[in-house]
Amino acid sequence: MASTHGSQTFETIARIYHESAHCTFEKVDIDMGDVTWFEADLCAPLGAILYSISEALNTVTLVNMSQPLKVALARNAFLSYYGSERIPDGFGTTIEYKRFEVKDDRYF
Repeated sequence: MASTHGSQTFETIARIYHESAHCTFEKVDIDMGDVTWFEADLCAPLGAILYSISEALNTVTLVNMSQPLKVALARNAFLSYYGSERIPDGFGTTIEYKRFEVKDDRYF
């Protein structure tokens, strides 16, 4: 997975979906080993893809993630949807990642 906002990043996120869309009842590991930084606003498209994959009764796991990336994605609550605890943002520098169901439009 790439680490910037370029077209390569969006292509990688789309590739994750295309490579996993056929999976059902599987463990899907997303290798984050090449990611040195991940812009917080990219959590929305990645989260939508991972949610879609997990809706097909798959277990999605983010693997090989660097510690600084884990901290950043735990601080904005993204990783709380994937089994990690949230790390409080004592500096107030993050925008919390939230997942919405279709019926939650008023909260969105």
